[in-house]
Amino acid sequence: MAAARRYLRAQWILLRGRREFWLLVIAIPSTSAFLYLSGAIAHAQPLDSSLDWPPEFVTMHQLARERDAFPQSVLSLLDSAAWVAWASAVLGALLVGSEFGWATIRTTLVTAGRLEGFFLAKVTSVLVIAAVLLAALVTLGSVLPAVAAVIGVAMVTASPVDWVGAAAYAGAWFVSAAVFGAIGLAFGTLSRSPVLGLIVTLVYITGENIVAQLPMWAPTGRPEGLVLLLPVQSTIQLVRHAATLAGRVDLGAALPEAPPFGVTSSSLLVPFAWVIGLVTVAVVVGARRDIAE
Repeated sequence: MAAARRYLRAQWILLRGRREFWLLVIAIPSTSAFLYLSGAIAHAQPLDSSLDWPPEFVTMHQLARERDAFPQSVLSLLDSAAWVAWASAVLGALLVGSEFGWATIRTTLVTAGRLEGFFLAKVTSVLVIAAVLLAALVTLGSVLPAVAAVIGVAMVTASPVDWVGAAAYAGAWFVSAAVFGAIGLAFGTLSRSPVLGLIVTLVYITGENIVAQLPMWAPTGRPEGLVLLLPVQSTIQLVRHAATLAGRVDLGAALPEAPPFGVTSSSLLVPFAWVIGLVTVAVVVGARRDIAE
């Protein structure tokens, strides 16, 4: 345990000296804040009454204004947590791959102790960063409506939020970040290269999303069946379910009703299983390749 703590401190010293780390940590909250404020300003502009707007568009405009107001703004900012998941995938691939690329893997293992401690420290680093970014988004969602009101944006009254559900929504994004980070960790270990590991990670995540949208897998318009057991699709399912529990105002409510997106209690365990499985794969592959020697 002491060795793991020493390695985590060493990991922090390593991260704070890397530009890509600060780019991710600063860019995600700042970009989310910019998009929120620009969207709130745009949504506050009244629709031209001389034009014949479709009823669906008018309803969507009203819902968009409601999502900008507190407390719905907290959930709106949490929608940006998809970037946190992608950042976790990038960090997972780079943190492991760079150890091979810089040929520091054996020296690092001397500090971390056992191979399991090495990967545990990597996963912990990714999860801590994801938690900090999610906390930043929640804080922005609480503060930015007041900032928007100060600069003259007319805010409307928003629907209430189920705060237990909101916590579950944030937790679902945290689990999503863990899954994405574990994918990056596994591919970073398999490739032994930061660049190749990152490329394979991003290609896999993008490819899974593309495959899941193929008509053969989604006859009702959304992924079904075995596709939902895939790591990325299982996290999407979890996030959507948690958003419903939180009472998030859905712009899609103004559109024709979409087919139901089924969620079972067993399917909510799939992301957790993927995190454990992917980290286990990384440990087993690392042990078989004798990186600990």
